[in-house]
Amino acid sequence: MFVGRRAELDEFHRVLTGNKPRLVRLYGRRRVGKTELLTRLLQAHPGLYLNVDEAEYEVQRRTLASQVASQAGHEARFYADWDGFLDDLEMTNTRLVVIDEFQNLIRTGHGLLGRLQARWDSKWKSAGPSLVLSGSS
Repeated sequence: MFVGRRAELDEFHRVLTGNKPRLVRLYGRRRVGKTELLTRLLQAHPGLYLNVDEAEYEVQRRTLASQVASQAGHEARFYADWDGFLDDLEMTNTRLVVIDEFQNLIRTGHGLLGRLQARWDSKWKSAGPSLVLSGSS
């Protein structure tokens, strides 16, 4: 059931409609409907949905490679590092990337946050995908 989230969904549509990529952080308690909100968002704004499990660094990279490959329609690639992951996202040419449970990448990400910020600042903020990073405490 999806109740009482029209304002949040409208705000997402407002922010993500336009020519410039956007970086959006969605943060809140567990079990309040963040994932369902993102599912509804992706119905209106097609893109990649990546869900990050609590796992070791190597397992996370393999899982993300599999998710990107299955949604982008190519073979899974091995990511030697986080730049490989970001390169793969870039090559999909999608306009929207949603990373759910992003806090799990920060915990074990071995520098992902810094690499993501560098990529955003140098390229993506003007000509890359919009990013929605969702997480909880």
